[in-house]
Amino acid sequence: MTLYDSASGRTVGTLQPEAQPSSLFFNGPSLLRWSPDGSRLLIYDRNLGTITIWGRDAFPV
Repeated sequence: MTLYDSASGRTVGTLQPEAQPSSLFFNGPSLLRWSPDGSRLLIYDRNLGTITIWGRDAFPV
């Protein structure tokens, strides 16, 4: 997953899930969500049955 600066569109970093997502957005089997406070990002892949959660320390500064 590539992260972009919302103001400039510049790539600021990447995050790699523990398991390769089967289809992150195209067929809808996966879920990508921020926590309510914006401190964590979650990917849930229904096909693989995997959940990956990144905390603030994983995000580029």
